[in-house]
Amino acid sequence: MTRSGLAGVVLCAGFLAVLPLAAPPPVSTAVEESLLGADGAPRPEAVVALLGGGTSRAAALLKLWGTVEEWKGRVIAASEAAPPGAPPGGDADDVWSAAHAAIAGLADAQTDPTLRQYALLESFWFVPRKGDATRAAQALAEIPPESPVWSLLAPDPLVAFQGIAASFGWDPSTLRYAERAAASHPSPSVRVSFLSSLFEAARMRGATDEAQRYYQLIVARYPGSAEAAEARKEFGPDRRIRPGAALPEFSIASLDDPRATLSRETIAGRRVLIEFWATWCGPCVERMPELHRLHRLHAADNFTILSVSADATPRDVIEFRKSRWPMPWLNGFLADGPHDPAWESFEVISIPRLVLVDERGVILATDDELAPDLVSAAGIYLEGDSRR
Repeated sequence: MTRSGLAGVVLCAGFLAVLPLAAPPPVSTAVEESLLGADGAPRPEAVVALLGGGTSRAAALLKLWGTVEEWKGRVIAASEAAPPGAPPGGDADDVWSAAHAAIAGLADAQTDPTLRQYALLESFWFVPRKGDATRAAQALAEIPPESPVWSLLAPDPLVAFQGIAASFGWDPSTLRYAERAAASHPSPSVRVSFLSSLFEAARMRGATDEAQRYYQLIVARYPGSAEAAEARKEFGPDRRIRPGAALPEFSIASLDDPRATLSRETIAGRRVLIEFWATWCGPCVERMPELHRLHRLHAADNFTILSVSADATPRDVIEFRKSRWPMPWLNGFLADGPHDPAWESFEVISIPRLVLVDERGVILATDDELAPDLVSAAGIYLEGDSRR
């Protein structure tokens, strides 16, 4: 996940993409490109052009937008005030739930169907930890995949959809919705966002054939998009981080010895699972039991883990290891976070990011090959490698 993103979601097994290979409908992006002003707020004249309904609808939407932004500020403040890696519950969760309920309540109060759709979607920016299946079902039923309100959820409309899917479940109807939006929404940015979400979810599930299909559609239809650039790093045939390739050179500050650095030479001769993570990343923290089990099972087999933190300060990780999980293996820290050269060298798009290497520094597996069961998948590679 990214720092502002949601936990990853898993597509249901057996769902096969049904996107048509024909090109999607052409559309002018002039309105979309000018939709937001310098302050990030929707521009009234652009809202009128996109949604119709005159200036009164635009004014009402801007009022809703302002309320949503106020709640986002509260949620961010509560999240930042929470201890690093804090367990579920507490003040931050309470604020998330309150925000979701407040915006959903605003949706109920709208008599204009378009404003109702907008508020309902924005409420899932704040999806509570337990989800909201009732509201999610309502959103899928009331908001067509082609609805222009998806274009208002800049910069990423899929934050709302992932909240809906996590609440309602990635069943066939949810997936058909995403497929339809990816194929026929008027906005290119919305189409590629839905397509990218389907691609990422297929990868997380280990559905390589489906991921390959989505990848091909992204790079063919939207070759200059940010989503295509990220997909090439994660799935392209010429990516640097792939099975069989050599581990890149890197230099990462050690968390356990401020005078030391961790590098390719540091781990040479051992089999290592390199993990990019952070205490604020929910999926990273949820993976801790698996990592500790994997380490316990194979520590005697010339295996270790190198966890590389993208936290704001080393203290975040130190406190996490004291209070939550000990992580008795190599631990590094990226002082510049995603701007650190190692981030680029390992082609990190989102975290957690996993790379398994052998004693010679050759990559055995990455995220795709290690999904969805890390312990079992890594165990197969480690046991097979030890018999060579």
